[in-house]
Amino acid sequence: MNDCSGHGTCIDGQCHCDNLYEGNDCNTKLCLNNCNDHGKCKNGTCFCDTFFTGELCDIRYGLNQCSGNGIFIKDLCVCEPGWDGEDCSIKVCPKDCNGHGKCDRGNCVCD
Repeated sequence: MNDCSGHGTCIDGQCHCDNLYEGNDCNTKLCLNNCNDHGKCKNGTCFCDTFFTGELCDIRYGLNQCSGNGIFIKDLCVCEPGWDGEDCSIKVCPKDCNGHGKCDRGNCVCD
C-alpha cells in the first residue's frame, strides 16, 4: 500500500480517505452530490445525462428552456396554460377567439 495517494491517512496499514476520495489507496475522486443522479462521475468530473447540464448536472434544459413558459419532460416541453408550440413560445388566445377572429400574440383580432 502507498501513502494513500496523498488523499488520506494510513492507520494500522489501512487508508482512511479524505472527503471526496475513496478506494483502498484513496485514489478515486468522487463528485459532489453524486452528480445529482443525473450523470456519471469520472475522477471527480460529472458527465451529465441528456437534458442536464452544469458542473454537478443540476440544471435541466430542453428546447429553448421551454421559453420560460413550461417544463421539459421526457424530450418535450409541457406548456403552461396560455402557451403553445414546440418550445412554448406561442401565446394563445382564450377560447381561440371563439372562432370569430385571429389570435395575434395572445390578443384576439376580431373579424
